[in-house]
Amino acid sequence: MHRLISSIGLVMASYAGFALLGPVFGPADFRMAAFLTEPAWTVPLPSGDAWPVDFSALFVLVGLTALAFETLKTARAGGRTLGYRLLAFLWLAGGAALFLTVGGFGTSAFLLLTAMAAFDAASGLLAPLLSSRPDADEFAEEAEAPRLQAPPGAGRQATDTPVARGDG
Repeated sequence: MHRLISSIGLVMASYAGFALLGPVFGPADFRMAAFLTEPAWTVPLPSGDAWPVDFSALFVLVGLTALAFETLKTARAGGRTLGYRLLAFLWLAGGAALFLTVGGFGTSAFLLLTAMAAFDAASGLLAPLLSSRPDADEFAEEAEAPRLQAPPGAGRQATDTPVARGDG
């Protein structure tokens, strides 16, 4: 059952939780887009600059990590099940619908999460197709491999007389 759990879907669901439940737990004028773009903290860089880290960057970073895990699951021998591929497309369709129609989801961070879901869905379709295709490099290596030949006279008996075979 754990194979059907999509890491990217979990990241998108947590984003949706922030976007939809934020006004419930926060002030009445809570806006998700403002929350995502406000710096959570700053990281001093060796150059002397300060890098402001916001929550949208954290969602994208976690989404990229999830995409890496999903890619590893796709590349694993045996591939994915049909249910998992269907679930990946549902995350993609749901993410696209939320991005286009629901307020609070029209951010660059959520668009990137939806794009990651698209890559996950596409890899679920393309990985089995590409892995079943014969590899052209293997055929080229086989064609270039030298063939072993027996030295002359290696299979003959000590005498040069033919061996008579009896027919029954």
